[in-house]
Amino acid sequence: MNRNDHIGEKILFKTKRMFSTTNALYIVAFIVLMSFVGLFLYLLFWGFITSFKDNYADFVRNVLGLPKKWKFSNYIEAFGAIKVRIVAGGGVRYAYFFELLANSLLFSVGGALVLVSSSCFTAYCVAKFNKCKFSKILYTFNIVTMILPIVGSGPSTIQIMRTLHIYDTIIGFWITKAHFMGLNFLLFHAAFLRLSKEFSEAAELDGASHFVVFFRIALPLVSSIFLTIFLIEFVAIWNDYQTPLIYMPTHPPLSTGVFEFSRSSGNATVGTPHKIAGCMILFLPIFIIFLLFHGRLMNNLSMGGVKE
Repeated sequence: MNRNDHIGEKILFKTKRMFSTTNALYIVAFIVLMSFVGLFLYLLFWGFITSFKDNYADFVRNVLGLPKKWKFSNYIEAFGAIKVRIVAGGGVRYAYFFELLANSLLFSVGGALVLVSSSCFTAYCVAKFNKCKFSKILYTFNIVTMILPIVGSGPSTIQIMRTLHIYDTIIGFWITKAHFMGLNFLLFHAAFLRLSKEFSEAAELDGASHFVVFFRIALPLVSSIFLTIFLIEFVAIWNDYQTPLIYMPTHPPLSTGVFEFSRSSGNATVGTPHKIAGCMILFLPIFIIFLLFHGRLMNNLSMGGVKE
């Protein structure tokens, strides 16, 4: 028996055990979730095959079937048609694919790194000095901001950014992400509380400062959590097109370009296959990241040298 057969028998055994030891509620939940996954995969497959169809001769008459003739030129045409009209300095110019891609990388990588780093560092300080009243205030403040909806803060945020001369800049967007509110703070806080204090105490006895303890001991121990949250935030920011429209009108990312492309009219690339091809171009980097880091995103996390 080879290794693949052994793995297959192990999965089958666990599946039979799950259905034999769980009640009807878990079985119904399992069926519903599997149906959702099947629907999602079908829609993804439908979008993939539709992106290769001809808009008139194939898509209109064959909406659900495979392409009669695979039209790879849809991607080339969508690649050239993705652009954003920018009005700045009394003139008008267009930002094309490579500029949009560069803005997306700065927008996503920088924003996710600042957001996760702020939550991580603040959570460490609150967990480190958890008996301090100010730490309890910060923790309570985070919980309150998660419970109470914040509505109408956009105009005031824009006014503050204009006053500080950081509106419509990549750095200004990074600054807006430098906060600790949200679920990320709670995840890091729980992780730091569960770390053994023996590591930090031994380092402090050797004369290490708090910054040295954080960067050389605490942060490496939660690096798995840091990377997982970073990837999740990267995907969320990569797909965000509304925030750049509001706060960075002259620095549009690729998501804004695809959004504008989906609303375009009056040219040869207004058909559904071309627009889905543009969405697939935006989806491709996320798909590659998932293939590279799917183990990190889906497996258990490890903290403090002990696998959870």
